[in-house]
Amino acid sequence: MRPPSLRKNVTKKPLRSWRLRLNASNNPSVDGHLFEWLVLASVPKRAVKLFGDHEVEDVLPQANVLRFDPNKRFIVLPDGKIKGDRSWLQPIAWNQGGYDAVHFDKDKGKFIFVQVTRSDKHDFKMRFFYEVLLKLNMARMEIKQVVVYFVVKPAQYLNYRMGHIEDRGVLLEFDESWTCPEENHVQVRAFEAPPV
Repeated sequence: MRPPSLRKNVTKKPLRSWRLRLNASNNPSVDGHLFEWLVLASVPKRAVKLFGDHEVEDVLPQANVLRFDPNKRFIVLPDGKIKGDRSWLQPIAWNQGGYDAVHFDKDKGKFIFVQVTRSDKHDFKMRFFYEVLLKLNMARMEIKQVVVYFVVKPAQYLNYRMGHIEDRGVLLEFDESWTCPEENHVQVRAFEAPPV
């Protein structure tokens, strides 16, 4: 077994290497996967900060990332808790529509969707969000607040725009603040990885 100091360096070098390769790829698909990986690899380790206009700073909850199947119902434990509560849930399908990760807190009634994108434009397909919220509602979670973040790189932030919007009005069932136009409620934020 390696000494602890050597193990630490072995772990840090690949992270630094991946972070430096972000934006260096000529393949937008690879770049997108690396960016998504970097965001999701960060949330278990620290409170991830997202930046917006006028010095707006949102902090994502620090929690482990678990894999989940959005096509299946949430499991309610004997004590009434819902499996996956206060964890980041990443869909098992790499090409899941709508979002890349979800986080919910049953006690607060808060649900967060995160869509990580390297594009300057992204569609907002609300049916995917609705399906997850409906399953949580079936698991007896009272949903009071729905937050949607579209997370982009700092260099994209000023150029980013919302693409086509599908299934208008479906989120209103869970959070009455989601009035039309829904694109006004999506929070576009920039993620900048801290130095490694």
